[in-house]
Amino acid sequence: MERELGPVGFATYKQIAAFMSEASAPYISGTWWYLSILGISPALYGQGHGVRLLAPTLAEADEAGAFCWLTTFVPRNHTFYRRLGFVKAASIFEPNIGHDYSVMIRRPCTPADATR
Repeated sequence: MERELGPVGFATYKQIAAFMSEASAPYISGTWWYLSILGISPALYGQGHGVRLLAPTLAEADEAGAFCWLTTFVPRNHTFYRRLGFVKAASIFEPNIGHDYSVMIRRPCTPADATR
């Protein structure tokens, strides 16, 4: 990652990640699975690629009975993540870049959930 971001970008990334980890802690448990960076080219939006990327991980989390959590700076992502069972738990101001981000959580789904 440092090679891609460069030394300044990587240092900034580490500051942001450290802040977000600490600020998000009251809303999550240390045993929950954190879903990190997911990106889809805008040209591919709406074609199901994001769901296909996350489906195996979410299925594994469900099988393990694990809660999942993620953060997003992009409000339009909420709709996508809500369709996958995530709910917004908090909105937090991130001072390094000066924007709010959302903490979203997802409880494990059971076979009974799928039939509702």
